[in-house]
Amino acid sequence: MTEAEWLDSSDLRFLKQCLFRKFDHISERKMRLFGCACCRRISPMLVDDRSQRAVDVAESFADGSLSRKELTAARQDAFEAFREIQRAGAGPGLAMAARAAAQTIVPNGIQAGRLGADYAAQATATARYYGTGSAKKQSIAVWYQQIEVEQRKQVPLLRDVFGNPFRPTKLDPTCLTWRQGAILALARSIAEHLDFDVMPSLAGMLEESGCTATELLRHCREPAIHVRGCWALDCILGCK
Repeated sequence: MTEAEWLDSSDLRFLKQCLFRKFDHISERKMRLFGCACCRRISPMLVDDRSQRAVDVAESFADGSLSRKELTAARQDAFEAFREIQRAGAGPGLAMAARAAAQTIVPNGIQAGRLGADYAAQATATARYYGTGSAKKQSIAVWYQQIEVEQRKQVPLLRDVFGNPFRPTKLDPTCLTWRQGAILALARSIAEHLDFDVMPSLAGMLEESGCTATELLRHCREPAIHVRGCWALDCILGCK
């Protein structure tokens, strides 16, 4: 894969293969947060509070706010919720959605991201395929097509988390001392409160400080999807 293909492709599987085959030391934190972002997309399908909490815990653990012991406890609850929903024969895709949420808190961050995203896509595909009541009239190929539809919607999430791995952005550290650390303080606030509407203001402050990182400024200003683990915020905050 080339840099141009990375920037233009809408094939999630192709992009993930690129990450793992072309680049070393893929961040477990970022991959876990990608899986969480995919589960956030299907939040209405997470009908059990334990599933919702699983994603919250996964995000907090990724950012160092919770211990592995707390992760384990939440994982047990989340998988029990999945099994209960599965046994109850709930609506189409709900068990798969619960499984996606539970996967975000498995110990390995890479697996958490991969499986969380995969099962989230399968959950939406299952809901669309069986929810119409006409599944018996459709080929199973339609189910796979629906998975691909959801995966295309996951691509912007992957790009927001990982940015452009072919051309990592480096921020001049002097920008972080501008006006007694105002840029760092705003970036922390955005990351904590997920107030992404303020991103253009962050870009303005960066530019005032003398920042010339074109891609960083553009990403902060563009009307893009931003999620927890956004590469631009991570670049400023020094998160891996």
